[in-house]
Amino acid sequence: MNRNVVIQDGGDGIKVVNKDYIFKPFFTQDLYLGHGIGLAFCHVAMEFMGGEIKCDFSAKKGARFHLIFP
Repeated sequence: MNRNVVIQDGGDGIKVVNKDYIFKPFFTQDLYLGHGIGLAFCHVAMEFMGGEIKCDFSAKKGARFHLIFP
């Protein structure tokens, strides 16, 4: 039985053109506020546990992530 957690913030969101890159190490949309490590780490951690993380780009504002735990 999987357990799902949804996390959403109210920030500027993630541009759809970046959807293939957001989980890559050192990728960031903002060179002044991020280092590109956080989402890459989350992706590796979720895969290590046998789960997955997905980004929902249909959020009206901010970013919405689905963490699916085994």
